[in-house]
Amino acid sequence: MATVGGFARVIKYLLFLFTFVFVVTGIILLSLGIALHTKEQAFAVLLPTFPFLNVGNLLIAVGIIVFLVSFLGCFGAMRESRLLLLLFIGFLLLIFILEMAIGGLGYRYRNEVTDFVTDDLKDGLMQYMNDTSYMEAWDQIQSELMCCGVVHPDDWYRNSTFKQNQVPDSCCKPENIHPMCGRDGSAVYNQGCKQVMIIALQSNLAGVAAGGIIIALFEVLGMVCACLVLVSIRRDKKV
Repeated sequence: MATVGGFARVIKYLLFLFTFVFVVTGIILLSLGIALHTKEQAFAVLLPTFPFLNVGNLLIAVGIIVFLVSFLGCFGAMRESRLLLLLFIGFLLLIFILEMAIGGLGYRYRNEVTDFVTDDLKDGLMQYMNDTSYMEAWDQIQSELMCCGVVHPDDWYRNSTFKQNQVPDSCCKPENIHPMCGRDGSAVYNQGCKQVMIIALQSNLAGVAAGGIIIALFEVLGMVCACLVLVSIRRDKKV
């Protein structure tokens, strides 16, 4: 096996260091995603149309992809394997193109997301007493985000379980929480959950988007370094 030297050797070790750091980053993202998946499970239950809006799911997917591709590049740089480096470049390019496509589609249909969120929440509201997962999800969202219903507490009247001026106990304000507080006229949150959830999702996704831009820049750097190493390997084999 030919061994690159000089400036190419520096690039090789930079690529190795770069990919090794990304291997570790992939493991961290995967671990964080698993932790957040449990914490944000309520979002995933109430928004089945857009499971990728759950930050935990996104981090798990990104963590797995980053780990596998970076490991490929790390091993390829260490072994100076043209095949592995070519696969590494190919996967990075594919991921980069997919990131651009997903970002473009997200921007193109950004206004339609609100309609899908509204429909999902209304459907979930009707399942409150029929499915334990929906009940737990609604109770978690309403108590943590301090909201009630989809747009307004009156939305709960759509569910035949609740009569006029009756809502789940999770709608009750902290100072009024007690058994059946949602049915005895106690003070409840007046703000619907749709807008609060959209704001929370936008805030989370803004951080993910910023991280995606940084990862994309490193992907370009990784492809450039891998190409330089490949050129050096090919040149040294001709010598």
